Amino acid sequence: MSSKFKFCKTWTRGSITYTARGRGMDGLYGGWEATITGDAEVNGVRMAVTITMVFSIPEEGEGALVGTCALRSGLDLGPVTSSLTLDTPVRGTARLIGGKEKPTLTLVARGEAVAGRAEAFGPNMTVDMPLSAPGSEETLTFEVAPLHASLSIPKNKFDDELPIIPTDAQVKGDRVLYRQRIEVKVVRQEDGEAIDSVDVELKSSRSEDEIKPKKTKTDGEGKAEFTVETRERGEATFRVESKEASSDELPVPFEEAWYESLFRVTGYHYCLEEELGGELVEAQGLSGKHGKRFLFHRRGVATQGTGIARDGKYVHVTNGGTLKFKGQWLEAPEKARFKKDDHPGGSTRVPPTPGVTAAGDFTIVPKLHYVWIGDSKSGRVVGVRQVADVGYDIKGPRLDCFLGTGQAVVDEWMSQGGDLKFKDQKTKEVHPTAKVKYLGPKGPAQKSPENPPEKSPSLDPGPSAPDGGVDTRSGHLQRAIGKVSSYATLYPSLHLEVEQTRPILDEKKRTFSQETSSFAADIQGDEVHFIRRGTERGRSVDADIYMVGDDAYRVVEGQRVAALSLFWALWPLDLIAPLTFASSVATFQRHDILDGRRVEVHRVDSEAAPSLQKGAAMAAMGMVKGLLMKDASPRSVRGELWVDPQADALVRVTLDYEVEGEPAKKGRAAPIGEGRLTMAVSRIGQVEITLPPVA
Repeated sequence: MSSKFKFCKTWTRGSITYTARGRGMDGLYGGWEATITGDAEVNGVRMAVTITMVFSIPEEGEGALVGTCALRSGLDLGPVTSSLTLDTPVRGTARLIGGKEKPTLTLVARGEAVAGRAEAFGPNMTVDMPLSAPGSEETLTFEVAPLHASLSIPKNKFDDELPIIPTDAQVKGDRVLYRQRIEVKVVRQEDGEAIDSVDVELKSSRSEDEIKPKKTKTDGEGKAEFTVETRERGEATFRVESKEASSDELPVPFEEAWYESLFRVTGYHYCLEEELGGELVEAQGLSGKHGKRFLFHRRGVATQGTGIARDGKYVHVTNGGTLKFKGQWLEAPEKARFKKDDHPGGSTRVPPTPGVTAAGDFTIVPKLHYVWIGDSKSGRVVGVRQVADVGYDIKGPRLDCFLGTGQAVVDEWMSQGGDLKFKDQKTKEVHPTAKVKYLGPKGPAQKSPENPPEKSPSLDPGPSAPDGGVDTRSGHLQRAIGKVSSYATLYPSLHLEVEQTRPILDEKKRTFSQETSSFAADIQGDEVHFIRRGTERGRSVDADIYMVGDDAYRVVEGQRVAALSLFWALWPLDLIAPLTFASSVATFQRHDILDGRRVEVHRVDSEAAPSLQKGAAMAAMGMVKGLLMKDASPRSVRGELWVDPQADALVRVTLDYEVEGEPAKKGRAAPIGEGRLTMAVSRIGQVEITLPPVA
């Protein structure tokens, strides 16, 4: 029985690199199918071309060719997106030159008149227009070699095809060392028989990739194996160079990878003096006295690294690596040194976040990069963590997950199974059991730009600290406002609820009415279950949409129906105006506990703000007024903003605000509109989305 003949060819024209792949479905003669793809990105504009064709090759003369050509182009500027689509039928002829000895396919493809659309979406903007273009003709030639090489990735020890990070490999810069095996098999195209002793050389599309061996011969099964090592992240495309064989192309991603070694995974927390207490004692570096158990016990600061004193300040041990324990207590407590401040710590100056942060060895996992943790013995999943801290005894394949504050989080960790390790009862040796997957610098669900804005549009730096410097707590608020659309990148999962009553100026601009809309969303990675209710421009809104990445759909009577998720992309724009004004006049009020997290509460009262600060707020609002609050200006705002300083995340908002419209006529009073905004983040790290079954 004849096998399927194949060809593969890559070439560049202008800024677009094209790859053609084809196969004969019945042998050299008969039916063929082929696909030509091309892509490029020029000045931020993405372009992609896909041509699909089927054609026949008779033993004599020409065969018929039919197909389609699709051009897609897009530009993404955050809230504004545009796209271009063009489609055309393709017709032509196909001919074989050279016969079976040295077969070459010649395809003449004619594209007919092109039809398509141009679309653009953004705040207060929608463009949708038809397009057309004349057709064209192309002549393409493809050599069909007598042998063909296919490429594949053998399964690794974790039963998938991800690269491995070797045990002895250390981080260089912020890059891990990837190692990937690639298997090549060479067969005769005519009958599919495996061919041995064929010289093959594996080539990469990237010069940084090291391939071993450089060249080799196929074995008795027609196979050869290569090992690729690289520190370059991103996708590489591999192919075989051989005088005797054509080759498939194999795209291989170098992003996620398994660590070859198993890890020992433990948990740490901020201990509380009010829970541990004990006899009040003095200690090096601290003024006044603190609880003995709080400082010197294994459950205290000496082991955990940081604790929270009764006055709400953070206490850190500064020489933990030199201390030894005897039983549950420090052997020489007088040698321990501490410091006390308002900063929660974290060696990278990124405060740890429960369910997000882990301490690790930066020579094994790059600083601030993400990993996934699971137990190889029990199947328990710890989940995604960002390695943003270090520890005195965290060396080699070891991770220490931040649990939160107080004994309750430790009890919860223990109820889930505790540390990921195994103690051999005979030898008393402790063995690691956690398998760890490296995810890279952005984590699995982060689709934000490479350099997201760190601050809101506010011009005011925030209230001053008592010593005259800028209060760092205000910095948390400013960054939190700037990240209001990035919850999927801040927490592994959460539930979000937003309700807004907006003042709407009528057509005659004499009075304000109100529209209230709300939505709730469960967010887990790139999966979102989004529910929206309310009124918009006088129309009732009722939406229940599921999103996975960029794919959005509704379920109607068990059927999957495509849905537009533009509102989900743009909803933060409705909040920017009141939040910008509010953050500019906010002052730090107090600390509080929300969902087990220590949060900052900022009071908002524009009427009580100093005139200079209020003026800065009005200037900031002028930057966004034309886009987001047409025909109205901010007048006042009152309420509270709750911020998780460890993630720079806005977790609760309650704002009442007023806007002022232009008077309809000179001498008349300006109309005043009232609005209200509430937002709440809850169930952080506890949300699991179950996508509904569809036909």
